[in-house]
Amino acid sequence: MKGMSMKCLLLLAGMAYYLMAAEPANLLTNGGFETNPNGAAYGWLFQTQTNDSVQAERVIDSTSGTAKEGTNFCRITVTGVSSQNWHVQMKDPTWAADSGHKYQFSMWARADSARTAQISVYGGPSSNDTYRTSSQQFSLTTEWQQFYMVFISDAKGAGKINFAFVCGFHTGVYDIDDVVILDKGLTNNMYPNGDFEVGGAGWSLYVNNDEGSTAAATMSFPSEGAREGSTFCRIQVTAVTEGNDWHVQLQDGSWTSKENTSYTISLLAKADNALTINIAAQAGKSRDYEYLGGSSVTLTQEWQPFTFTYSNDSVGPGPDSLNFFIYCGAAVGTYDFDSIVLLGTEGAGVVESPNGFSTTAQRQFSLQLRPEQIRCHTNEVIAAPFTVDIYTVQGRLFSSQSVTAAGRSFDLPRPPSGTWVVKVDANRSGAITIP
Repeated sequence: MKGMSMKCLLLLAGMAYYLMAAEPANLLTNGGFETNPNGAAYGWLFQTQTNDSVQAERVIDSTSGTAKEGTNFCRITVTGVSSQNWHVQMKDPTWAADSGHKYQFSMWARADSARTAQISVYGGPSSNDTYRTSSQQFSLTTEWQQFYMVFISDAKGAGKINFAFVCGFHTGVYDIDDVVILDKGLTNNMYPNGDFEVGGAGWSLYVNNDEGSTAAATMSFPSEGAREGSTFCRIQVTAVTEGNDWHVQLQDGSWTSKENTSYTISLLAKADNALTINIAAQAGKSRDYEYLGGSSVTLTQEWQPFTFTYSNDSVGPGPDSLNFFIYCGAAVGTYDFDSIVLLGTEGAGVVESPNGFSTTAQRQFSLQLRPEQIRCHTNEVIAAPFTVDIYTVQGRLFSSQSVTAAGRSFDLPRPPSGTWVVKVDANRSGAITIP
C-alpha cells in the first residue's frame, strides 16, 4: 500500500478525528519544480517588495545536474535587500486546506555561503495574505539540508493557507527543491509539534537583547533521552539577567484562541539541577505581550508532568491574542521539555488539582494509531495500577490490560482491522478504527 493515503477514524468525546495510517500524498502540484512551462516555476508566487533597495530574481536550474531530487530546482538570487526580510519570499502553489487539520511543510535548501532564511505561514479566516507565524530563523550552508514547519489550519478552502520561503535577510544565492506539504489529519492538540518530532517547527527561543540584558541561551533537539517519541527540546541557558526570568522563553507559535474557554497546557520537563520555570499566559502584540498569569514550578533531574490552566475571559479571541510561554531565564542550566499539549474546553469549569495547578474538570483523552500499537495520552497523570479495556462496538470484551506504571501516556497492542472502543474509566474512553 506504499504511497496510498489511508485515514483512521478516531472518536473522542463525540467528535471525529482522522489520523493518517500511512504517509499522505504531497498536496503541492509542483514541489520539485519539474513542471516548468516557459521557464517559470509553475504555480509558485515569487514576491519582492517594489523599491530601489530590493533586487532579486528567480530562475529554474535544469542543466547543472545538482538538484536534490529530479532534474530541476529553484534558484533565487538576491542582489539587494531592505530592513524587512519578507521583502523577498516565494509562496507555494495553491492547495486546499481543511480547518482543524495539521499540515507539515518540508523543503530542501542550500545557499552559496552561510545564509539565514525562514519559513512563514500566511492566510486564515480573515485574509489569504494575513501573516500568521514563522519558523525560527535557520542557517543554510552550501550543502542540501531539510527544513520543516508545521501549522494547524483554522480556514478551509483552496489558497486559504500558504507557506513561504523567506530569504530577504542578506544578498546571496538561495536554492530550494523537493518541497512537500502533508496533511497529517485532525488533531486535538493545538500545538502541531508538541512532541518536537520535527525539531523546533512551530516553536521559537526568545532571548532578550535589549540594552542591559545579559541573557544568553541556545535551543537544540536531542534524539537520546526523549521522554516521548524520538526527540525533545533542550534549552541551554548560559547567562541570565538577574530578576528577569522572562529574558529567556520557549515560545509557542500562532493559534486562534476563543473567549469563555479554558486552555490547559500540560508538559513533561526536567533539568540538570533544581531549576525553576514559569509557565506563563501572555496577551498578544495588541496588548503589548502583557503577563496575564502563570505558575512557577521546580524541575528535577527526572521527567515530571506539569499542568497549568488559564480561563480566557479577559483577552479577546483571535490569532496570537493569547499565548503560553515558558520562562526559563531565572538561572543558568539545562532545561528539557517534551510532549507539550494544549487543549481548549469551551465554558469548562475550573477545579484545583492536588499539585496546586488549576485544571479543567473535563478529563482529556486521545488515541493515536501507530504501526504496531495504539498510543494513549491523557492530560493528567493516572495513578498506577489501572486497567485498560478494549471492546468491540457491540460491547464484547476483546482484551484487558493492566498498566503498572503511573503516567500520562501508555501503549496498547494494535487489534485487527475494525472499530474498537478503548476505555480506562467512565471519564476516559474513545473509539478508533483500524484499517
